[in-house]
Amino acid sequence: MRKLVYTLILLSATQVLHAQFLKKLKSKVNDIVNTTSPPPNNSNTTGSPTDGKFTDPARFGVLIKVYTKAEINTAMQGEGGGNFGLHFLSFKVINGQFTGQIADVMAVYDYQNGKLQNTGQKPPQNISFNDAYNGSEKDFQSTDFSTLDATNAILKKGPHIQSGRQPGKIDQEFTFKGKSFARFMSAAIGHNADSSVVAAAGMSYGKGVSYVMTSSTGQTTPLPGLVMAAPLISPNGKMCAAISTTATGSTAYRIDGTKIVLADYGGGGWIRNSGAVFFLSSKGNRTLMRNNQIVAATPFPIDLKQLFIGANDDAFCWPGDHCLCFSDNTRFENADFPVKVTINGKDVVYFTAVNVITGMLYLCHHDL
Repeated sequence: MRKLVYTLILLSATQVLHAQFLKKLKSKVNDIVNTTSPPPNNSNTTGSPTDGKFTDPARFGVLIKVYTKAEINTAMQGEGGGNFGLHFLSFKVINGQFTGQIADVMAVYDYQNGKLQNTGQKPPQNISFNDAYNGSEKDFQSTDFSTLDATNAILKKGPHIQSGRQPGKIDQEFTFKGKSFARFMSAAIGHNADSSVVAAAGMSYGKGVSYVMTSSTGQTTPLPGLVMAAPLISPNGKMCAAISTTATGSTAYRIDGTKIVLADYGGGGWIRNSGAVFFLSSKGNRTLMRNNQIVAATPFPIDLKQLFIGANDDAFCWPGDHCLCFSDNTRFENADFPVKVTINGKDVVYFTAVNVITGMLYLCHHDL
């Protein structure tokens, strides 16, 4: 009897992990497989987060597969029924065309030159949506520069940053890729998306204690006391900011000397090439802020793994309730695993959208 209990516990834990690994999208019906009449047509070209209307995926994508009733039945066997998981295993742009591998719970498919082909491979069972790279804001930091570099700066190790620390010296030299860029008693270090630029916000002694932010590009700006958080650096490495939070609020000090008041700063965030600072509000993760203004307010939490900001800071993409939302009010029902690529100089979000009643699977893209 005890062995049976252990087995049931193990099966339950496995199901929970599997549900976490595969992004699941809820359907609006209780018994999809037995539905024979067509659903009401509530598709629209636009919709608000609360009006219940969704965008027709055919307007933004191509039909790449039609699941049979048997396949729908298999795919909908997930947690509680009424679920359908799809995800990109890999993706890239070749000669201006999006290519990738798409997996569902049954198979792995190659998408290339507008065609979807079954590879014959079994889909992996341990896909962690949070760990997979998809170009979202959560993926802002690169993989070749870890938090260990901050420790290595003290220990004079590592390929990226060295301090050359010597016993008895208060200020120590910080170098990046063999070139000195700052002297600090202590500092917090940040980097941009491809680790081509670093910046340090720290404390120096000299002729008295001072606080400064210095970039490996040679820019320096003074900071108020005790600003020791790692700097934010824009993707192109030209803009940096250190954020000071006190009892009266938060302020971003940019490398060009500009000070930006951050309303309802919730911590973390990103600085864009424009110098704007984005973050989720301290009042909740349903509000996206730009400096001191609200740019997106949703009735549901914003998952950073599905949050994308356009290059001009005026277009956004975020997850909704079993849908994917864009700032132009397009909303795609049962859209899953969005990824961002750059094609012909434009940021583009690709995603799959499946109709769980008809089995029609679309590969869609939407400009940011």
